Amino acid sequence: MRREVKLSTIYIRIVIICIPFVFLFTSYSFSKSRAIAKYEKAIVRCFNKNDAAGLKALFCDELSSKYEHLNGEILAGMDLIKGKIVHYKRTSNRDSAAKAGGHVYYAYITPMLENVVTDTGDEYTINFGFYLANDKMPSTVGLLFIQIIDKDHNSLITIGSGIDANGELRRLI
Repeated sequence: MRREVKLSTIYIRIVIICIPFVFLFTSYSFSKSRAIAKYEKAIVRCFNKNDAAGLKALFCDELSSKYEHLNGEILAGMDLIKGKIVHYKRTSNRDSAAKAGGHVYYAYITPMLENVVTDTGDEYTINFGFYLANDKMPSTVGLLFIQIIDKDHNSLITIGSGIDANGELRRLI
């Protein structure tokens, strides 16, 4: 009887200790999913409406204020996609996150949209990357880059830039 009480007490303690971790990871996963959907829909909407200003507004403050090629790259991206996007499928999401004490202080996410088809029949792949959180450099929270691969014409355009740990812009391929 004494052994049963100890085992059940240990089990209860383990469950109580695990509950905050489950909540932390579930909460982050929910925030991540919402953020991906937000950027995904906004990017598609901006390309469909040829809204360069709206697309630029999605980029983080650090990039918008320091990256001199952003406007030209946005216009080149707008020119690359022919027609309106009528279909796409998100196929992968890579992320890197750091959490401590119930707080996500760093989260970098790179989703991929494949089978992006326009009403003209052209097909693309769109990758994009953004910080959901970055306590070290809050001005980097937001969109960092969009890569558009034109499958029909075998071309690639990158809009935006990477940012290293020192806050320096670094060119992506």
